[in-house]
Parts: sequence; C-alpha cells; structure tokens
Amino acid sequence: MRADEERQRLHTTILQLRAETASLTAQLKEMAKVNELQAADLARLKKVIDGQRQPNQPERINEDSLQLAFESVVKGLESRPLAEAAELAKAAADAQPAATPPPKGPRKGNRRELWKAGLPVIEERIVPDEVQACGGAGWRELEPEVTERVAFRRSRFEVIRTTRTRWVRVSEDEGATKGQIVAAPVPDWALPSMMADASLIAEVVMNKYGFALPLHRQERMSGLRGFSLARSTQYDWCEYGALKLAPIVSAMHAESISDSFMIATDATSAPVRVSGGTINWHVFVFISDVGHIFFRAVRRHDGASIGALLQGFRGHLLSDASSIYNGLHLVGNLELACWAHVRRYFWKATLTESTLAYEALSIISTLFKVVAESNRISKLSERDAFRVKHATPIVDTFDAWMKQARTRG
Repeated sequence: MRADEERQRLHTTILQLRAETASLTAQLKEMAKVNELQAADLARLKKVIDGQRQPNQPERINEDSLQLAFESVVKGLESRPLAEAAELAKAAADAQPAATPPPKGPRKGNRRELWKAGLPVIEERIVPDEVQACGGAGWRELEPEVTERVAFRRSRFEVIRTTRTRWVRVSEDEGATKGQIVAAPVPDWALPSMMADASLIAEVVMNKYGFALPLHRQERMSGLRGFSLARSTQYDWCEYGALKLAPIVSAMHAESISDSFMIATDATSAPVRVSGGTINWHVFVFISDVGHIFFRAVRRHDGASIGALLQGFRGHLLSDASSIYNGLHLVGNLELACWAHVRRYFWKATLTESTLAYEALSIISTLFKVVAESNRISKLSERDAFRVKHATPIVDTFDAWMKQARTRG
C-alpha cells in the first residue's frame, strides 16, 4: 500500500511539473516574440537615427516647433539675455533681403535680364524675305523685336605650336665666332617629354577632384570634343601635377603649423585601389586661419597619425570629440568644440526625447543666427566683439538649460 501511494504521489508531482513546464514554455515563447518585435523596432529606429534609410538626410527642424520650444526655454529659465539675443537675431534676419530664386523656365514677364550677366554677345539679325528681295526699297524699318537666349559653345582643344628660332653666326665679330649656333631658351612653362600644356593638366585635375569626373568619363568626353585622351595618359598627368605641387602643399602645411592661431580639422576614410582589391586610407583636411586649406592622407586613424601631422603646433584646435585628438590637447593645444556636432545628437534625439531635443535645438539655432549676423561684419575685431556680446548669454543659457534638463524625467 505504501509503495502504491508513493508512486501515486510521484506521478501527481510529475504531472504538476509537466504542467508548470508547459506553462513556462508558453510564456517563454511569448516573451521571445515580444523580444523579436522589440529588436525589430530598435533596428528600424537605429536605421532612422543613422540616416541609413535616407543617406545624406538634411538635419532640418520645423521652424514653428523650434519657436515653441524656444519660448518654453525662455519662460522656464526666465532668461532675459536669451530673449534679447533672440530679438537681435530676428531683427537681423528681417533686415536681410528675401532671396528671389531664378525662374525655372522662360515665363512671360519673369525673364532674367541677360544683358546684366556680362556674357559675350553674338548679334544675330533676321530680315524678312520680302524686304531682302527688294533690298529694302519701299520699306521703312521700325523698332525691332529683340529676344535673348543663352548659348553654349563646346569647349575645344587647340594646339600651341612654339617655334624656338635658331641662328648661326655668319661673320667674325669681337667676342663672337663665325659658325656659332644659338637658339632661344626653353620657356619656364615647358613640360619635358609631355604633349600636354599646363592648362590641359589643370583642366583634367580640376575635373577629377573639383567636379568629381572620373578619368574614364573624361576619356569619353574628350572623344566627343574631337581629341581622345586615354585615361592612362590622364593618370600620368595627375601624378605629374601632384609631384610638382607637393612642395607648395608642404609649405602651406609648415606655415600653418608655425603661424596659425587656430586650425580646424576633420577626417574621412577613402578606399585606395591595390592589387586584388582596396585598402582604406584616412584623409584629413586642415583649415588654418593663415589662409591655407590642405589635405593629408594617413594609413591609420589614430592619435599617433594626427600627432605627427600636427607636430609642433601650439594653438587652438577645432575638431570633433574623437579620442585621437586627446594627445594634442595634453601638450597645450586648446580644444574647441564643434557646435554642428553638438547639434547633430540633439537632432537624432528628436525621435526619442522630442521635448528636450527641441529645446536644445532652439537655443543652438538662435546662436547660429547671431553668428550668421556677425559674418556680415568685415572688420575682424568688430566681428569678435559682436559675437562676445550677443553669443555669450546664449551659451550661458545653454549651460543653465543643461543643468535643469538633468533633473527632468
């Protein structure tokens, strides 16, 4: 009897455990489904934030939303200086003439005045057949009807033939020998063993790097212009131009390091073709206040690379918040933060924390308007004084807003 009771008890316990297991399994499946849906939502949100759905998406914010958020900030912080700065920015914006976009097409009463463009004018005169037939006899000319249109003459290649004259001495004079042959010197612009003029090399380089026209496209375009240029030839010209201009770029680099008060920099990766594929290099752009803009490419995006590029510089460094610049700040360079990078993260936060994000964006927008107004001042000292006077209260308000925002849910 006891054995039967024990078996019955164990059987009951097993049935209960099986029921609990089935219930937990069902709950686990439901939780897995919820987790999968949440993961999908997070993935979609990440795509929106990273801009993968719309590459190069403009970081624009509705002006009405910014205005409402700005009023909330002013009221919440009771910031009189911020309100005054906003009024200044608004007055500056109102003072600027409204931009009138050019017409999309030739519409009656809205044609551009082409005579103001300063373009060469080719006169074209059309005489009626009836008048031409009799040479104008019996006709009196009235005020003509004049229309204008913009034409494009296809750019063309041309050959520059340079003749260096050679001379032979045919008489004996003091200090000269009969039979002596002389020739005009080779000009400084002459490129040895190269059929291209410097102007053509500049055209190829500018098209490739200034207008993003690859050499294979320029090869096709040159054929349409009547003189085909192989891409391999154009590549050689680009290499030649780079070698010739390298000392100038190096001099710009050296002068920027020694004389600049401030240097702004940023980097982007660029694939470089190698045998069997590509490798990534990193291209840094440097903008210095001595008037130079130059580029430098390095293999690695790290502190050692940027440290070598800016070795010897002591001044103000404007960059993003990447850790690769920490070493430069430790040796005495003053770090300048970038407001565009600050703004970007608040713009991304509009999807999750819209109230706080819009308030931050409204303050930054007001700061940008003051800066835009200051750029209209040509004298540097007056421009700096204007920025100090009108931008300082906005930055101070931004600091106060951040302290307040930390305490809000």
